[in-house]
Amino acid sequence: MLQLMVEDLTQLYEIMANKSSAYIEDMEAQLDDADPATKHRLHYLLSLQYANKGDKKGAARYTELDSKLFEELEKESAAEQAPADSGSSC
Repeated sequence: MLQLMVEDLTQLYEIMANKSSAYIEDMEAQLDDADPATKHRLHYLLSLQYANKGDKKGAARYTELDSKLFEELEKESAAEQAPADSGSSC
């Protein structure tokens, strides 16, 4: 567990501080099986990496995918919080 945290923090440091784009292929491969929170993190880090390598379209693509994911999650959350229709009318 600790080793995974160290690896995640190392990747984060490399991407943000050293402007690395070395993790793109690995992170893109993780997207299919990722839960929503992990997808959000991956979209953000992928967007940063594409920006780091000067690929504005790639960065924008992952920013847009993250925005769509966020909208979907908001809709699901709102639907879950909506009161059940009791069938009665006033």
